[in-house]
Amino acid sequence: LKNRSVERMLALCCGTGRRASKIRELSEKSFPITGVDISPLMCEQASERGLEVVQGDISDLEFKLDHSFDAITYLYAFGHLPSRTARLNVLRSCKAHLRPGGVFFADLFCLRNIHEWGADIEAYHQKYRLNEQGYDAGDVFYKRMGGTHRAYLHYFKRDEILDLFHEAGFERVEIRKIGYTESSGQLHDRSDEGMYWVKAQ
Repeated sequence: LKNRSVERMLALCCGTGRRASKIRELSEKSFPITGVDISPLMCEQASERGLEVVQGDISDLEFKLDHSFDAITYLYAFGHLPSRTARLNVLRSCKAHLRPGGVFFADLFCLRNIHEWGADIEAYHQKYRLNEQGYDAGDVFYKRMGGTHRAYLHYFKRDEILDLFHEAGFERVEIRKIGYTESSGQLHDRSDEGMYWVKAQ
């Protein structure tokens, strides 16, 4: 965002606001950030970091957002949306909330990441015929070490991302790779490691 004109930014699933605040700091600008998160505790911490916080479920972005935005970020959480329909609906809402020339940014887990479960996910999906049970290739349910609750995460393929974003109305979609397990957050050109970094307009 350093070389763009930004008057307002929206940070979806903002958590504590740490990432959004760091983005603003690195841009060397002072634009206001609206943060959305479902957790009251996260909202409180994000507010302490200077975000204008809206507590709510991002699957319904129409609830209190009365502004359009020059930039929207959806970091580390897009894959937790529980279906392609939910992902498409959120992307369409994001597109509607972007000003002309505005940019949407997201990081998405890569199914081909050799440090993750990709090969196993595809094998189990075929072995147990999960597509017949309504699951998409890349769907995973997991439980953290020592945890008691299961969580959902979707791993993506490049073509899947392009189809999804184009269907949502984005005309220009740029996909890069960034490190996750290794070289976290750094752009690289290795096809078998890291996450997808998506910039869409």
